[in-house]
Amino acid sequence: MGRINYGPYLFDSKGILSAVYLDGKPLLKWKMIPIPLSNLNENNLSFNNSVSKFIGISARKSSPGVSLKEPAFYSGNFVVDKVTDTYMSFNGWGKGVAFVNNFNIGRFWPSFGPQCNLYVPAPVLQRGNNVLVILELESPEPELMVNSVDRSDFTCDSNHLKVREL
Repeated sequence: MGRINYGPYLFDSKGILSAVYLDGKPLLKWKMIPIPLSNLNENNLSFNNSVSKFIGISARKSSPGVSLKEPAFYSGNFVVDKVTDTYMSFNGWGKGVAFVNNFNIGRFWPSFGPQCNLYVPAPVLQRGNNVLVILELESPEPELMVNSVDRSDFTCDSNHLKVREL
């Protein structure tokens, strides 16, 4: 994800550098739509409009028995009685980014690591209602859950963690 800034690899190009393909065919007349990630609460009209456009243009017709892996946003609320440092477990999720109360708590990719739980510092949480927004990039499944756990996990083994369902 980083860039090399020294030696013979100084010109480490990133991004779209050639034609874009979809199902083996070049994709023509496609649009990039910016999605503002600076204010991710549920009442943000700019965010909701961008996500609606994103969903509208990214949805493809699926054939029976074919699952599409397209990015998806998930949003939910959870209540905190006692504000303390905690971790959120993304076991079972694909790859993505999570935000708590508009604060980016980090990227997750539990199938590859290096961490399966993301640290949520106490100052990010507030007593009462909190908002969690997840951008899942690989395998959106409506049945997935996020759990609050008591410590970090670098092995993706949730058997030794105290789990509190959110």
